[in-house]
Amino acid sequence: MNTKDVISELPNEAYKQRKFWLVCFFFWGSLHYILGIPGTICSVIVATMSINFSGDNSLLVGLSITAAVFSGLTNFLTPKSKATGYLTAWRVMNEEIVASKTQANYSSENFRDILSKCENILAQHDGF
Repeated sequence: MNTKDVISELPNEAYKQRKFWLVCFFFWGSLHYILGIPGTICSVIVATMSINFSGDNSLLVGLSITAAVFSGLTNFLTPKSKATGYLTAWRVMNEEIVASKTQANYSSENFRDILSKCENILAQHDGF
C-alpha cells in the first residue's frame, strides 16, 4: 500500500469518527436537558410548595426525591461537559478533513496527530 492509498483511507475513518462524535454530542447534549429541566422544575415546585404547604406531604417528598435524583445524575454524569468535548473534537476533525481535501501535500501523519489531539480533548471533558 503506497502513501496515496493510506491518505485516501484515512478520511473515511475520519468521517466515521466525526459522525460518531456528532452522535455522542447529540446524546450527551440531549441528556443534559432531559435531566436538567425536570430536576430544575421539581426543585422550583418543592421550594415554592414548601413555603405555605399544609396537609399530606407525600407529593412534596416525591418531588424532592425526583429533584435530587435528576440533579445528582446531572452532576455525576456531567453531560454538558461531555457534549462540549464531543462537539470540540468534531470541530477539530472537521477542520482536518477540510485541510486534507484542500492541501496538496497533506500527509497521513497529520491525521494521527489530530486524532490524538481529539482524544485528549475528549479526555479533558470526560469528568472521571
